[in-house]
Amino acid sequence: MSTADHVLDQIDNALHDWAVSDDAMRSRPEPEPRTDAGPRMWISTVGADPEAGGWQELGQVNSIEFQVEPEFQQQWQELRDYLVRVEAERVRRAQEALAAFARAYTQTIKPAMEAAAKGLAEIQKAAQHVDPPLPPGRRRDRPAWQSPYGPPQRRR
Repeated sequence: MSTADHVLDQIDNALHDWAVSDDAMRSRPEPEPRTDAGPRMWISTVGADPEAGGWQELGQVNSIEFQVEPEFQQQWQELRDYLVRVEAERVRRAQEALAAFARAYTQTIKPAMEAAAKGLAEIQKAAQHVDPPLPPGRRRDRPAWQSPYGPPQRRR
């Protein structure tokens, strides 16, 4: 059968199938069934080039049992201990670098911040004399409709 026959069969199935909607003709073809059943395992010898076909298929494998030699376990533990020491050293160096950066930043920025504070104090002092302070809000001893300054003065 050609692919055109497969497409026509799908259209016929979609038109005569009452369980699907009208847009069922947009469906994908059914996937082909898998011929391989179960997991497969590939192995390679140490030092073999995988690109040059160094892998060999063992076929279907149901279980694997590894036997680890005590020498390997000891070397693995030594490697782990070494990595822990190296990482601790890296953390210590990073903390020292961060502390040095913080000290240098503080020493560099301190004069600028002091100058800015002094300038802001001068601006504040100058601004106090420009505008008098605003009158207080509504006085509680007068009605709310009156101005904060009280009733208008009477003419004599």
